[in-house]
Amino acid sequence: MKKAQLISQVFIYIVAVLVTAFILGFGYKAIASFKEKAGQASELKLRNDMTNAVKTISSDYGSVRVMDIRVPGGYNEVCFVKTYNGFPSDQSAATIADYPIIKNSIDSNSEDNVFLVDNIERSSFAIGKIDPDPDFLCAKIPSGILRLKLEGMGDHTRISALPLG
Repeated sequence: MKKAQLISQVFIYIVAVLVTAFILGFGYKAIASFKEKAGQASELKLRNDMTNAVKTISSDYGSVRVMDIRVPGGYNEVCFVKTYNGFPSDQSAATIADYPIIKNSIDSNSEDNVFLVDNIERSSFAIGKIDPDPDFLCAKIPSGILRLKLEGMGDHTRISALPLG
């Protein structure tokens, strides 16, 4: 082989390696972005489903609805807090001390009353007037599904967690 052919062949290999690296890097970023957006969409669906359920049943006094909610991956607990008309229970206040970010949210009069928890609270939102039973309710979700009992109370909804199965 001539020297010029060797140099051009090395150049072709270098270009091929660079193009392959670019494609792999772009693909990785695209997949990571898709996964993040899918997680955000799942969280938004959870928020909308819960808000609609609370809004629908709250004005229907005495009605009861049991619903299974799929919680996005990565969370191991969902916590509910009564944020309107004060936070009455001293026992619940002692329990909430184990969740400093949630306690801070309540102390700052935030309207958020649902908290998605991993090892720490990572996401929170408001779903309307709820009255958890007990006043501060954290439900474990090992299977990714949360079963809730919703009771219409006229102007708010009482929420309690039910075991699956």
